[in-house]
Amino acid sequence: MTDRKRVCGPLVSVPPAFEVPEQPAFTRDRNADNCRKIYLKLGWATKAMGSAYYESGKIKIGCNVYGPRPNKTFSFQNVAKLNCEVKYSPFSLPERKGHVQSAEEKDYGFLLETALSPSILLHLYPKSSIDVYVQILESDGTMATLAAAITCASAAIADANIECIDLVTGVSLLYKIQGPEYWVDPDFMDECGRPRPYGSLVVGHMAALGHITQVWEKGNCTSERLKSLLEKCTETAKGIRLVINHTLSQEKLGSLVNDTP
Repeated sequence: MTDRKRVCGPLVSVPPAFEVPEQPAFTRDRNADNCRKIYLKLGWATKAMGSAYYESGKIKIGCNVYGPRPNKTFSFQNVAKLNCEVKYSPFSLPERKGHVQSAEEKDYGFLLETALSPSILLHLYPKSSIDVYVQILESDGTMATLAAAITCASAAIADANIECIDLVTGVSLLYKIQGPEYWVDPDFMDECGRPRPYGSLVVGHMAALGHITQVWEKGNCTSERLKSLLEKCTETAKGIRLVINHTLSQEKLGSLVNDTP
């Protein structure tokens, strides 16, 4: 007696033939020294102490800041504890991400904490914690997304009225190891469409003080070339800082107009 609920396969089958995807081509519609246009919005989250929304091309990032608030640890701390968490949305990449934070995201959180901590006056908030949560809604280039997260988080900290000596802007750069070529603010096509080997550079820069808070370099280059690449990054960081200054001034002006009776 046959099982009517069982769907039997064919007696003769042919293995499926999958089409080989084409390799992405290098198509960059802007100069090597130019970065993508930036849109920045502050105060979009009502329940957070400070928030910022950052958009640059296909990169979309939201950041919320909570604190300074009392630390739950019983030991006394002279300075505040800065906690940074970076999380990719499941739909942020072509390959779907999981809901559990990965080791790569934990490393990005540590790099974000290292880049932001020199700009915050943590000694003014003893036995407190400042929590920064970065949600990447869409990514277009690993290095550029991390640099955008630094800029977005620093703007959210300023929106939370936390005392800082300066704001940090992040810049990414892709360079060819065996050649003089480089590309500022590389996107996904720049990273995948170029022949290897190449190196990458992510820099956190405080424009007012002229200090570099974070350098994350992957590759192999001489000290003279690294110095020239850092100069290119600092020039780009100064231009990004103007966007943050304009956004902060507009938000401050808008709050003064709303408070006027």
